[in-house]
Amino acid sequence: MRAYEAINIIRCKMNNVTEWLQTVGVWLSRIAYCRGFGIQSPSAYRFVRYVINEHYPYYAYADLQKRVPVESRVALRLLRLCLRVANEVQPRYILDFIDGLSAERQEYFSAGARRARILSVAEGDEVPAVIDGKRVVIRTGVQHADALLSLLPRIDSASVVMVDGIHRDARSRETWQRIVGNSHAAVCYDLYYTGIVMLDQSKHKRCYTINF
Repeated sequence: MRAYEAINIIRCKMNNVTEWLQTVGVWLSRIAYCRGFGIQSPSAYRFVRYVINEHYPYYAYADLQKRVPVESRVALRLLRLCLRVANEVQPRYILDFIDGLSAERQEYFSAGARRARILSVAEGDEVPAVIDGKRVVIRTGVQHADALLSLLPRIDSASVVMVDGIHRDARSRETWQRIVGNSHAAVCYDLYYTGIVMLDQSKHKRCYTINF
């Protein structure tokens, strides 16, 4: 084995250990919010218990891991969450703001909602009018908050939004609070690594902290 290959292996293992320690720290800080504990709303409890924190292996997990292997445990958990959300919502369209894991994420989204059409959006792109009034799952990063908020009035109230990076820094947390406070946002879930926003105005506005 060449020296640089050995160094890369060691660096990868160190990164995995660092990520594991960070994950444990986040989990311990949210230990009081496990698996829907304390949630009074039946619909919110069901979503937390059977979508967000569902641990039963879904039908497509093994095949997807072979086709699109992902080393990061956190990234894998978020990808599987994309599958479960798509499976639950069964949207007409999935709007994905492009980043480093877009190709992998689209595989997971497609496995959860095979009939959905996936639209990839880059920074500054105009979102096509086909989503107007439709049930949509939007996956974006907190840095695209302005673009996201402009889309909320256009889509059906059964739509769901996933916002990554909501605790990256103080500015990201402030931006997440701005999204949660938007008049179109109803029930929201803070999973630390990502936030989920439901638009169903028949539900009382509430934001739950979840140990994901």
